[in-house]
Amino acid sequence: MSAMINIDEELNLAINSSDISVLHKLKRNVNTVVRRALATNVHTPKEILDTLAYDPVLNVSYMAIQNPSCTIVRDFDHISHPCIKCNEHIGSNSCNSCSALQEFNAKHGY
Repeated sequence: MSAMINIDEELNLAINSSDISVLHKLKRNVNTVVRRALATNVHTPKEILDTLAYDPVLNVSYMAIQNPSCTIVRDFDHISHPCIKCNEHIGSNSCNSCSALQEFNAKHGY
């Protein structure tokens, strides 16, 4: 993506675009939130989703395998961190008030 595009525009493209060339560029975006949004896009093709299914950031890969177009199967049952499986709106600021995250942090001494 162009250096002139801001994060809100990238997120909008990641969530809504059906332009394959745009989606391919977004899969390499350095911003985790953008890749996670791309993983939820119904227009993201299986090839991109299958790549995102192995993203090093677990909440990106988790969201990719949740997309019905993804053909990769991974087991995330052992993951206990609530942010990995969070379905809150992408880019929301609700993390600070998330009771699941607060409980997790308290339990693990964070």
